[in-house]
Amino acid sequence: MNVSTIIVLLVLAVIVGFSIRSLVKSKKSGKGCAGCSGGCGCSCGDCQTTNENHH
Repeated sequence: MNVSTIIVLLVLAVIVGFSIRSLVKSKKSGKGCAGCSGGCGCSCGDCQTTNENHH
C-alpha cells in the first residue's frame, strides 16, 4: 500500500469512529429514536407511531 491509500483509510476510520461514538452517546442519553418516522425498526415508546407499525 502506498502512503495516499493509508491516509485515506485513516481518514475513513476516523469518520466511522466518530459516527459510532455519536450513535452510542445519543443512545445513552435516550435520544435513540429522535425524529423517528415509524420505519426505523426501534421498539421505543417515543416513536410517533405505535410499535405495531414497525417492521
